[in-house]
Amino acid sequence: MERLPGVFFVGPERTGTTWIHRYLALRGDVRLPAVTKETFFFDRQFERGVAWYLSHFGNDIDQPLMAEVAPTYFHCAEAGERIAKTAPQAHVVCTLRDPVKRSYSAYQHMRAYGAASGPLRQAVREHPQILDASRYAGHVARLREQLGEARVHLLLLDDLAQDSEAFAQSICTIVGLSPKSPPAELREER
Repeated sequence: MERLPGVFFVGPERTGTTWIHRYLALRGDVRLPAVTKETFFFDRQFERGVAWYLSHFGNDIDQPLMAEVAPTYFHCAEAGERIAKTAPQAHVVCTLRDPVKRSYSAYQHMRAYGAASGPLRQAVREHPQILDASRYAGHVARLREQLGEARVHLLLLDDLAQDSEAFAQSICTIVGLSPKSPPAELREER
């Protein structure tokens, strides 16, 4: 069987996953999907098969780590089950932030891209994932049950905001990469 990702950064959305993706991409030693940040394979495209999924990663197989940053996997029960069966040795990293701030940020993001209109209350009724993805305890417990407690890791967005160097070091420790400082452009972006 072909090599599959060893780690999934599953978010949820609006918890620093874009920063993580940029950090991993700029390192140069992590194999990520080549054309798009998110493949949506384990939550929306699973029926397309593993070959379709792996086609997103390009041909450069020399990197020591293969990873995907996929924030929508966090609140999708099937995604955790599918990762456990398809990539049974993989680790999952969840990044968390104040759940109220995360939900409001998700709402603002959806409005900015035209996916939601109207007031927050209406958007939550139409898009329940705005609040559901912020119910961390249940999702983390489910992922730990599906993957095993030792393979599910938690990071806090507040830690990134306070010290991007230490946050990057935490990522490296979890995934087994040599420490590498974030470039200046990322140290300022939080």
